[in-house]
Order: sequence, then structure tokens, then C-alpha cells
Amino acid sequence: MRQVLHIFRKDVRRHWLVIAISLVLTAAYGRFEVRTWDTLGAQSMGLAFVFDGRFWAGLAQVLTPVAWCFLVIRVIQDESLVGDRQFWVTRPYEWRKLLGSKAMFTLLFVCAPLLVLQCYLLVSAGFPPAKYVAGLLWMQLLMAIFVLVPAAVLATLTASLAQWLLALLLVALYFVGMNWLSLLQRNSFGVPDVGDHLAGYLFAGICAAVIVLQYARRATVRSRLLVGSFGCVVALAPFISPHDYFLAKAYPALQAGQAPPFQLELLPAENAATEPIGEAEKEVSVRLPLKVTGVPADAIVDMGGVLATIDGPDGQHWDSGWKSIGAQVFPETTEVRVAFAVGRQEFVRMQQAPVTVHLEFAYQQFRDEDQKSFVIPNGRFDLEGMGCSPGSFAQIRCLIPMREPRSLLVTSLLSKVTCPLGRKEERLSDEVGRDWIRRDDNSPADFGISPVTAKALYLLRTDGRGYSGTSACAGTPVTLSHPREIGSSRATIELGSVKVGEYRQASGWR
Repeated sequence: MRQVLHIFRKDVRRHWLVIAISLVLTAAYGRFEVRTWDTLGAQSMGLAFVFDGRFWAGLAQVLTPVAWCFLVIRVIQDESLVGDRQFWVTRPYEWRKLLGSKAMFTLLFVCAPLLVLQCYLLVSAGFPPAKYVAGLLWMQLLMAIFVLVPAAVLATLTASLAQWLLALLLVALYFVGMNWLSLLQRNSFGVPDVGDHLAGYLFAGICAAVIVLQYARRATVRSRLLVGSFGCVVALAPFISPHDYFLAKAYPALQAGQAPPFQLELLPAENAATEPIGEAEKEVSVRLPLKVTGVPADAIVDMGGVLATIDGPDGQHWDSGWKSIGAQVFPETTEVRVAFAVGRQEFVRMQQAPVTVHLEFAYQQFRDEDQKSFVIPNGRFDLEGMGCSPGSFAQIRCLIPMREPRSLLVTSLLSKVTCPLGRKEERLSDEVGRDWIRRDDNSPADFGISPVTAKALYLLRTDGRGYSGTSACAGTPVTLSHPREIGSSRATIELGSVKVGEYRQASGWR
């Protein structure tokens, strides 16, 4: 223990200035973050944005973890693990004690200030930190795994800050390449995959193994090969993963005699492009508007993905691959839109002749339960664990500790909203506005620095005819409910005799 404390004191003396800067940035972030809660929904233009607390909070949010990583890098590279000519290897250092001193340094000057910051933010938002111990520890673990430990891994594999920056550049280029490879994937709709969890565990294990291997053996070549091999496996995983198998497991097909909780009918084309297809266009955008009927009064359908298949004359066949659609269908929803891109040559061959279009949807069905009436009060109130109050910009401002509620649906007739109307705004009596807050995991907290998330309640139209909506204000009557998932399935809709040329969108449309 004496050797651990000796190395620790040496590191504190050498890096006191960086320690002080990181502590100042941590305190500044906490101060500016609290100020942003009062300006939620405000609009700042020009130079006014520079004097806005949101600007400084965002800047501190970036600089604070940078300072933490820099501190971790410098303290590790003081006793460089790359090569065999370092001065410290001639000293009676035991690698376990050296590693322990670096871990103690990180805990005291990074993790402890972060914990104090998070407790301060919880208290400032009106939440007792003792109630969220599990969430605070979980956030500490996530910050260590995804920020501090990767920085430490690169520090153990490099001999200087310049080499570390070069390694960081290589990591950035790797992610750019990963993004490019994702564009080549046929299926962009993600489904639950055991590989997702396996990759996370493998990442944590590889990082821990590299750090221990470097301190115990200083086997830099083997450690770098280990990291590189993991990167290659992650890059190739989406191409070798059986997507169709996991999709069928997560979204089983409807059995014979079963009907989906919705019916779809193709509507006439709207705003179709009439100009000729440009020679430079490699793909042509097509959008199919679909009329929705038959949704039960207590049902909600979340259409996550869609597979479009087109069969034309002379044996023509084309499919889009599974793409994300992200359409939420409520009982009042009357229309959804399915968009996909067809290769230029394929589109030219089938644009005029009637074709058969099959749309296969992967969806989750929810049952809207536990409905109760609620009038938004004037003053702070509790809403499913969130601390809410009327804000300064005609909206309800909610502070959420750790994570959003599992599933909370806020519904209101837009004609009943008490917020003032704009000059050209008009609300029909039958328009329904909703704000659905939900999460898909059971983790005790979300990843990030702040344990408090600010959110404004916004009632968005869900009839499918537009995306307008309004904020909720004090005095607005709403209905609170808790939609519960009751199943996931796949359903196929056939659209016969479709002229896809009539549904082409203008170049550059998204």
C-alpha cells in the first residue's frame, strides 16, 4: 500500500494543474446545466446564443469528459507501457500496485467529482440522491466502460500524447468506415440480436484484458492485435449475422386465420414528380400513401420496419430489404406513408406497367391501459416520477431523474389546450394530440453525465395528416395512460395494379 500511495502522491504533484482544470470544468458544467432547465423551449438568435446558458452548458459538456480523458492519459503515460527503455522499469515497481495507483487516481479525481456533480444536479432538480443510488452507480459504470476505459486502453498502447492522438484519429477513421459499411447493408432495420449484448460484453472484456496485459507483460504487439481483431469482428458482424432469423424470432408471422390490428388501402398519388429522371440519379424515391382503418379503440401499433417487394410483368422482381419506418398508428390515425428508393434502371423498367406491390410490416402492438383524467395544475407536480411545472414559454417543463418512465401516454383534444394560439393557427375539435414517453430497456439509468433530463410536453397530432401540434399548458385537461406491449408480429399487405411511376418523388426528397 505504501508504494501505491507513493505513486499516487507523485501523480498528484505532477498533474495538479490538469486536476484543477477538470474540477473547474465539472463545476461549471453543473452550474450551466441547471440554468438550461429554466430556458427550455426558448429561442436565442445571433450573439444572444453565446450568452445563453445552453451554449455554455453544451461547451462544458464536451470539454469536461475531454479533460477527464486527458487526465487519465497523462497519468498512465507517466509510466509508459510501450517499449522497454522506460526509466520506471528499473525501479522496484510491482505492476499490480502501479495499476492500483492509477485506478485510485481516476476514482478520486474523475469518478468522485462526477458523483458529486450528479448528486448536486439531482438536489437542484428536487430529487433526493439517496433514492437513486442504483442509477448513480450504473451511470458511473457506463461512463467508465465507454469513456474512461477506452481512453486508458489507448494510453496503454501509446508512448506519448502525439501517439495517442494518432490512435484516436485511427479510431475516428474506423467509425467513418463503419458508417460507410452500414450504407452497404441490405437491411437497415435493426432487430434484437444476441450479438448486440455479446459485443458489449466482449468490448468490456477486451478493454480489461488489454490493460492488464500491458501492465503485467507490456506486450504491446499482442495487445494491439487483440484490439484490431475485435474491431474487424465488429465491422463484419452485420454482414454475417442471420438477420432474417432474428427478425422472424422477434416478429413472428401471423398464423393462418389471424388478422393484423389494422387494414391498409392505397390512396391516390400526392405531389408526384413529373420532371424526367435525371441521368445522375442512381435511385428514385417512391412514396406510397396508405389509408389506415380497423385499429381497435384501445390499441396502438408501432410499425418499426417494412419490406417492399415489387413483382412486374416478364418476371420482374425487386425488393427493398428491411427498412425502418417508425410509424405509430393510433385509433385516430387515418394515413401512413411508406417510402423506399428503387434503383434507376429497375424503376425505368416498371414505372409505367401495372405491378403488384407487397408490403410486409414488422410491428409491435400495444394495449392502452390505466386511463385516467388529469388537469395540468399551475405549479410543480409529480408526473410518474418526473418533476413537472409550467415553464416560461407556454409549455410544461419536466425534469426526469435517471431515465424516462417505462410507458406513459399523454393525450388531449387540441381544442381543449389552454396554450395561446398563433396568428394563423386553428384547432379543429376532433384533432387529438399525444406525447408518448417510453423506453425499451430495464436499466436503472441512461448513459450520460447528467442524471437529470429536461423535457417539454408537446402534443403532436397523430392522425397522420400532418405533424403540427402544440405544447401543453396549465389548465389543460389530459388523459394519462400506460400502453403495454401485448405482442410483436409481421403482416403482409398486397397492393395490386400499382403504377409506381405515379408515386415518384422529386429528386432530393426525403
